[in-house]
Amino acid sequence: MMEPATAAPSAPGQVQEVRLQRRVRGLDTSWAKIAGKDVRYIVQKSVNGTTWRRVESTRQTTSRVKGLPPVEVQIRVRAVRNGIRGAWSEAVAMTPSDPDWVNRRFRTRPVGAALPTGERCASRVRPAPETVRANSRRNRNTGSSPHDLFPLVTGDFTGTTDEILQWVACKWGLDEDLVRAQAMVESSWRQGARGDYVTTRRWCHPALREERPCPMSVGLFQIAYRWHHAAYEGRNVMRSTAYNADYTYERWRQCFEGEFRWLNDYPRGRRYRAGNEMGCIGVCNAGRGYTDTATAYIERVRTAYEDETWEHLRHASREPMTVTLALRSWRSARSLWMKIRRRPKSASTSASGRAQFSEEKL
Repeated sequence: MMEPATAAPSAPGQVQEVRLQRRVRGLDTSWAKIAGKDVRYIVQKSVNGTTWRRVESTRQTTSRVKGLPPVEVQIRVRAVRNGIRGAWSEAVAMTPSDPDWVNRRFRTRPVGAALPTGERCASRVRPAPETVRANSRRNRNTGSSPHDLFPLVTGDFTGTTDEILQWVACKWGLDEDLVRAQAMVESSWRQGARGDYVTTRRWCHPALREERPCPMSVGLFQIAYRWHHAAYEGRNVMRSTAYNADYTYERWRQCFEGEFRWLNDYPRGRRYRAGNEMGCIGVCNAGRGYTDTATAYIERVRTAYEDETWEHLRHASREPMTVTLALRSWRSARSLWMKIRRRPKSASTSASGRAQFSEEKL
């Protein structure tokens, strides 16, 4: 008897629902999964609609296209199963006029550039949802009054945490994603964060000295009372998210413009010059240029910048709070509180510094 003929393998279907989303260094592409096993996807891009270049071959339904020229970019995807190719998807384009295009972001302005006013920046901020609900009250507070030492620092903006970060990036001429990354490293975007616990009480704000040890640094960018007494006037950096960020990047801009020449009088890894974006990020933390501490901090911020670690806050904010999750959170908080109560009062300064912070009302 003749064996029944087996059906020839069929080509996979056309890929559907191709979507694009801007990232720091390119575009994230996603698409609907093709049913069946052993399916791979070929991703191509084009900047003129005629010449297509392969981005990658993957078994996932996502891909990152690195690099964005200042012109329209088109992406297409097709599925391959057992060497048989399916039809290309409809090409999806992103142009500089799209709201999600990279050129709409606030980027670092060069040394000597004219900076926009806070009012101008407030009108340019893009709407963004609140991802850290604990910040809501402090996000509604502005600075009480400008200080004579830094009259341009006002904290005169209210909005969600991400909107505040956009505003300060615009006002002081810094890449907005670098601001987001540094806020993640410092406090995970929490204005109520406290850190740098010390046993020397005079290094902490008077309102915080009852704690043993007490937190020297507070806020979204962990501004240390020991070095920045003036910023605490009226408890501005404690009570206002916008003021905390405004003060941080006024200092950064001064460094970037070359006004911190005194850095060359102290131990440093390289000579201080104007225009060093990441070097001044390190100075914000270590108070010195390219020391071991500053260099390690720069690498942490750069990693957060490239990985866009703040994105998980946006995803988490969309997840509903279930009874199980609420109970788990309560048990975790209770366990932490018991550990704090058992901690000896003579505890020495934390070696990890900013790694330890608590969410308490200031």
